[in-house]
Amino acid sequence: MWRHPLAVGVLAAASSLISAGPASAEDLGAWRAIPLNFTWGPERGVTDLEATGPAEAWVSGFQGALTVYGPVYNPPYPGAPSEPSPVIFTVNPKPVLQRWTGGTGWTGYSPPGMGGEGIIRAVASTAPNDVWFCGNTWSWGKVVPWAARYGGQKIEQTTTPLTGTCTGIAVLGSDVFLSEVGRVHRFHDGAWTSFDADQPAFTLSDPEAGLYAKVGGVLHRWDGSGFAPLPAALTAEPLLITQKHGFWTFRESGPFRWDGAAWQPVEKPAHYSVPYGFTNGTWNTVYYTDADGPWFAPYTTDRNASIYHWNGTGWDAFAPNFADSSSAQLPRGLRDDGSGRVWAVVDGERSYLDGTTWTQVPEAADVESFRALPGGKVLAYKVGDGGITAKTTAPLP
Repeated sequence: MWRHPLAVGVLAAASSLISAGPASAEDLGAWRAIPLNFTWGPERGVTDLEATGPAEAWVSGFQGALTVYGPVYNPPYPGAPSEPSPVIFTVNPKPVLQRWTGGTGWTGYSPPGMGGEGIIRAVASTAPNDVWFCGNTWSWGKVVPWAARYGGQKIEQTTTPLTGTCTGIAVLGSDVFLSEVGRVHRFHDGAWTSFDADQPAFTLSDPEAGLYAKVGGVLHRWDGSGFAPLPAALTAEPLLITQKHGFWTFRESGPFRWDGAAWQPVEKPAHYSVPYGFTNGTWNTVYYTDADGPWFAPYTTDRNASIYHWNGTGWDAFAPNFADSSSAQLPRGLRDDGSGRVWAVVDGERSYLDGTTWTQVPEAADVESFRALPGGKVLAYKVGDGGITAKTTAPLP
C-alpha cells in the first residue's frame, strides 16, 4: 500500500464524516467494536494501520510516554518573540504492535530486538504473509533505527541501511521502500539499494500516481530504477497528482492542470476557493483523487457550496445535507478509505453519500482514521484517555 504512516500521536480534530463513492450504505455494513489490548498512558497513540485481508489487520503505535514541560515563557514586552516552553523531563515510549484476525479482540506482539523502549512508526505489506515494520528505539539517548518483517509465522528483526529514524514505508509490487531524512532505501530481490533525498519519499492519494522525493531541491519521481527529475515548474507548486490526468495545482485564480510543458487553467467550479491546507510547501496534500481526477472542498462557510469531483471533462457537485445549525461548515479535507469511498470532515453533520442521497451515519462520529479491508469493509480506530479502541464494519464471529 502506498502512503505515509499516520501522524504520530495526533488526535483528529474532525467532528464529523461524510462518505461518497461507488459503495452503498448496505455495502459498508454495521459498525462493531473490537477494542485493542490494554495500553499505558499518559501518552499513547497509533502510528499506522495496515489491512492485510477481509478480516485481518496490523496496528502499530506507542504507549507509556511522558513529556513534562517547564513554566510558560512570558515575553518581556508586547510583541517580543515567543519561545516554546522548555522540556524538563521525558519518558521514552514503549512500542505497540497488535494484530487482528477477524475475532472480537487483538493479539499483542513484543517487537524482536526493540527491548523495553521504542516506537513503531509504519507498517506496510506486499502480501498477507509479508508484512514490514519500521521504527526506532534508543541507546544512551541516541536514536537507533529498527525494522522487522513478518513472514507468515513470526516477526523477525531485519538488517537495513537505515541510520536514523524511519519515517515511512512504501510498497510497489514486491519492492519495499524505507525512508529516512536524507535517504530512501529500496529492497529488491533480496538486496538493498540507497538513494539520496532531501526529504523522505512520499506517495500521493492515487495509488498509481507514483513514488516521489525531493533531491537537490527538485521534485523527482521513481522510474523503476531511480528517481528522475521533474520540470522545475512542478517543483515550484504544491501538487495534487492523479493517474489519468497528471499534475494539478490550486491557485487563487482557479485550478490548473499540467499539460506536459506548462500549467493550463481549468474551469472553476462554483464557490471556488483554494482548498483548505493547500499552500506553498504542501507537497503531499490530503485531498483525495481517483482515476478521473481530484475531489476537493472549497474553504468556505457558504452553506450553498458543495464538494466537487473532476469527472474527466468537468466538475460534479455533491452538496451536503446540513443539519439546521448555523455553525455548520463545509469539509476542510478529503480522504479515502482505500476502496473507492471518499470521506470528508464536516462540522455538525455525519453523513454517507449513497448515490446522490446523504444518509446520516452516527456510528462514524468517533472515527479518527481508517483503512479499507479487502472486500469493501472498513477498520477504524480512536485514541482516548482510556486506551485505543477500534471498530469495524466486517462481520464478527
